[in-house]
Amino acid sequence: MFVKGISGNPNGRPSGAVNLATKEIREVVSAIVKNNILQLQTDIEAMGPLTRAKVLLALMEFVLPKVQRVQVESADEKQVIIQEIRTYEKPTWFDDGDQKTGMEIN
Repeated sequence: MFVKGISGNPNGRPSGAVNLATKEIREVVSAIVKNNILQLQTDIEAMGPLTRAKVLLALMEFVLPKVQRVQVESADEKQVIIQEIRTYEKPTWFDDGDQKTGMEIN
């Protein structure tokens, strides 16, 4: 039987070692991105504002570290104030679709 904390295969892959296939795939994808970065930037600039914002937000996941959820507990009760702020004008850049491509954005 296995004992907790002791490896059943002490000569196996070390902890944190990257799978060779994963490493190769990352290198290929990295090369594709590097070779097409100017075209990618041109394509993003050609998008409408809403689509461009969504694409940039999706790309940020690969650049910025993910923030971990933090829960704060306190013995003191605090009053929570929620203030609603309304705007009465619809921004000129906002609509239900992409102005340049005509695509509907969900």
